[in-house]
Amino acid sequence: MVALSLECGAAVVTAACGGTPFSIDEASSDATAETSAADASGDVPEAADDGSSDSRGTGNEAAADATSFDAANLDAGDVHDAPNFDAGDAHDAGSLDAANLDAGDARDARDANDVDARPPFDASGDGSDAAPAHCGGAFACAPLVPTGWAGPFELSSGMVASLGCGASFSGAILNGNAGLTAPPAACGCSCAAAPAMPCPPAVIDFYASSLACSAMGATPCATTTLNPGVCTTADALATCDAGVAGVVMNVPASTPTQGTCTPLPKVTVPPYTWTTSAHACGSSGALDPADCPAGNVCAPSPAAPFLASLCVEQAGDVACPTPDPSTGYSVKHVFYGGVDDQRGCSACTCAPVVGTCSVSVDQYGSTDGGCSGMPVIYQAGHCQPVQQPADLELALTASLGSCASTLTTPTGTASPVKPMTFCCLP
Repeated sequence: MVALSLECGAAVVTAACGGTPFSIDEASSDATAETSAADASGDVPEAADDGSSDSRGTGNEAAADATSFDAANLDAGDVHDAPNFDAGDAHDAGSLDAANLDAGDARDARDANDVDARPPFDASGDGSDAAPAHCGGAFACAPLVPTGWAGPFELSSGMVASLGCGASFSGAILNGNAGLTAPPAACGCSCAAAPAMPCPPAVIDFYASSLACSAMGATPCATTTLNPGVCTTADALATCDAGVAGVVMNVPASTPTQGTCTPLPKVTVPPYTWTTSAHACGSSGALDPADCPAGNVCAPSPAAPFLASLCVEQAGDVACPTPDPSTGYSVKHVFYGGVDDQRGCSACTCAPVVGTCSVSVDQYGSTDGGCSGMPVIYQAGHCQPVQQPADLELALTASLGSCASTLTTPTGTASPVKPMTFCCLP
């Protein structure tokens, strides 16, 4: 006779039940049944039908279907309570599962000759007894987080990543990006208006003759410094032996003081963009091996919009912990936490201001420093006879030079920094 032991213990046949095995003990006997040859074969005499529905069915019919009858789904009241279970129920008992049968079922499942109508328990694993889910049915088994990695994480990535977290993922939160696009800078350069640059005072040279004035490197016999707009009395005859030819004057050209222009650089750095954003949330619960296979733990499962697989993370751009793309954390994603933006333009500079000064000397007939009477105007760059002594006045007109800016070009690039490697289950 075969009896079911519902406790998980030593067994002839074992199966998983939430991590604790249960067994079928063929040596134990039913407290109310007698052993007979019919028990082993399943061929039992037909039970008498007194007109009421009997849960045991009609003898051979019950035995014929008992091989698919799994005593564990039938509870104590099913067989014992005849009104709720008739002969047809016994015939269809293949849809019942052996796991729910308690002591009352074993006690009452007998035929008319007091023979156990139930066949021996089939421990061959024909697929009718599905193993219960691991981790209590709440989570799923996942590989251990490798040494040096953090996780597990749920990961969302795309043009716009989800910013929330799943119910079981309220741990560490990591945000990153991938696919950096950073166009070069737009460059320009101009110069501020040149400031007004004054022309310097002019040193007037006097010579005893035109020949001496035009000779290269000749030394003047008299000099006088004229400031713009200031009337000055000059008497070259006091030092120059001019003779009858008179004194010759040379008015030199004048160059204004060199000035500078203020450069006005124009640098426009376009904003950089990312093609992919990522948001990862770490598991909030402790990882327990529970009834998972060796090397695995119970871990929460991600839900949409997150990827379907769990991931682990490590700082840097590193290889995944397993090279096998079909097992373990092997699917690599790299995201970045920032940008080193070195985009810019070459230096903007302006060439020095080069202006000119228009120089002339007005000679008056007066000699008292009053510069009265009609003047004679002498232009610069010529040796010209002049009356001496006489009042002289320097006239200077400055012209501003233009500022030439340099050509500027884009420089530098933008590079992603602070990489994070996520390796996910296939």
